[in-house]
Amino acid sequence: MNKDMNSHCDNCDWKGEPKIKLGDIPDLNERLDEGSVVPSGECPECGALCYVDQPTTEIKIVVRGGVLQAVYSTDKTVDAELIDLDNQDDETAAAIRDARAEALATDVNFAEIAF
Repeated sequence: MNKDMNSHCDNCDWKGEPKIKLGDIPDLNERLDEGSVVPSGECPECGALCYVDQPTTEIKIVVRGGVLQAVYSTDKTVDAELIDLDNQDDETAAAIRDARAEALATDVNFAEIAF
């Protein structure tokens, strides 16, 4: 495991570098379900499986006087597009509303950014 990547335990509050790495986890095949996330190791505190901490993407939106000024992100691959529903034709606005409703109805951890 990359030493720059910390892990966390799903069972207790432990965070850090696993003492027992992935290849040395006892009975690993019996402890994983098919299609589950591959653990980074075993928790030194309680013995449960631990997983690599996933970085989060932060997005900052600057609005002044109701006008979008800038969008900043910690992830350089994030694209942003301003869609002004007041200036869209009815068909485009309806398509955008449908896409928004579909995104909010998924199981993905999606949060709408309101400004």
